[in-house]
Amino acid sequence: MLVAVAQAAEAFRQVLWSVEEGALRRFEVAHAINIAAKKLRAGEWTRPNRMPPNWMRSEVLRAAASESCVAA
Repeated sequence: MLVAVAQAAEAFRQVLWSVEEGALRRFEVAHAINIAAKKLRAGEWTRPNRMPPNWMRSEVLRAAASESCVAA
């Protein structure tokens, strides 16, 4: 089973957290992504246990904070 389009962003966020800070961090990045992809395909992926509810990658937060709003 693959992830529905509506849930793809959340699944990506969970995989990213797991690779960077969760259980998959002990593996090399390519291997960790392959593990996550296999679990997603098999429908076995679950939300990481210790993942903070509103976690965002620090680079995303820095980019959002430095972006200025301008009138169109």
